[in-house]
Amino acid sequence: MNPQDLLVNTMSSVCDNKLIKNFTDLKEMRLKQLTAQTDREKQNDKLQQEEKRLEQLQVSVDQYQERQEIIQKLNIYKAKKLWIELKDSEEKIHNYKSQLDEAKADYQDSKNAFEKEKSAQEEIAKINADLREKNTKQNRQINETTISMNKLSSQIETVKKSITESKCELERTIQQSIKSINDVEKLKYLLETKQHELDIFNVTKSQVLNELETKKNIIIKTRDTTMSHYNKRRELETKLNDEKIPEIAALCHKIDRLENIKSQKIDELRVRNPNLLKAMNWVAQNKHIYSCNIYDPMIFELTIKSEEGAMYLENVVRQRDLFAFACEDKNDMSDLIDELCVKQKLSVNVMYCAPAENCLFKPTVPITEVTQLGFKAYLVDLVSGPIPLINKLCATYQIHNILIGNDEVSKFTACVPKSIRVYFGGK
Repeated sequence: MNPQDLLVNTMSSVCDNKLIKNFTDLKEMRLKQLTAQTDREKQNDKLQQEEKRLEQLQVSVDQYQERQEIIQKLNIYKAKKLWIELKDSEEKIHNYKSQLDEAKADYQDSKNAFEKEKSAQEEIAKINADLREKNTKQNRQINETTISMNKLSSQIETVKKSITESKCELERTIQQSIKSINDVEKLKYLLETKQHELDIFNVTKSQVLNELETKKNIIIKTRDTTMSHYNKRRELETKLNDEKIPEIAALCHKIDRLENIKSQKIDELRVRNPNLLKAMNWVAQNKHIYSCNIYDPMIFELTIKSEEGAMYLENVVRQRDLFAFACEDKNDMSDLIDELCVKQKLSVNVMYCAPAENCLFKPTVPITEVTQLGFKAYLVDLVSGPIPLINKLCATYQIHNILIGNDEVSKFTACVPKSIRVYFGGK
């Protein structure tokens, strides 16, 4: 038994209740005294901690105020940057409008040339009509000449017959009368006159035939020229309708679509990753200081043929690579990292892709061997853009071996070649 317990037992057996109560109160007061001293020390420690905390909060408040000032300045700079970007966009729109005006001017020139050809063809048609009319007149003259020639021939036959009759009569009457010599002389003169007229007609006949042949050749040449101009006009009309007008419409549609897609991406990027947008603007202004090509992030450089293909590509390629700049030279890559990440402190990614003019990767399994399984193409077939970026995706993600199919693929999953590790298709 310890001394305290022994003292308590002794007092309970010897002392009265009042004394025991006083002793108990004394013990409680002593405990309170000890506890009060301990609480006072704790309160002093707590007070010192609160003072330190107050000093830290004061520093935090100062830092918060400085941060608010920096944020305010940053917002001002962002507004200035947005204004500059707006000016650039307006300048680009102005350039596109000027290109559209030039295309319209070319279209107007083509239309004016077509109108000139059309008026020339109408003039040729008028000339052709005049030539036809002249030809008709010449034919009419030829017919009249032919009729005259027939009449002259009949007259000649008549004269010949009369000559024959006259000769017979002369032979009958030559012995009868010398007076009939004068009649014979007259008949001879008449015969010579008719013969002379016949010779003149023969000369005129060859001349008329030559003139008709000349007119015929002129008509043929005019017809050929007319057909040539007509064919040329048809070619111009066909070219204008089939090439120029659809080409202008396609260019306008393409410009509108590209502006909408790119502006949507830039607006989304401005909210999600302003550092990347700032880096893109800097690279666009300073590409000339690098020795090789610097490509913007793949999300801007690559074009996907379908929304389905874009979804597949985003599932395969990591986000950091989709939003990474690409350099064809390793020294350029180091300089770009130093500029963007170190000096400007922008959180962007930069990667290296070897320069190339052709795609260096081919599928291990030809597409013709898996067409019957429901596959229609490889993922690389749905992607178009700079060749170095496509080679980078093939080397890193094997997109040249990722098959794209339809719902029928689910029926032939057991028949897919083992070399194909990733494919899309089916339910």
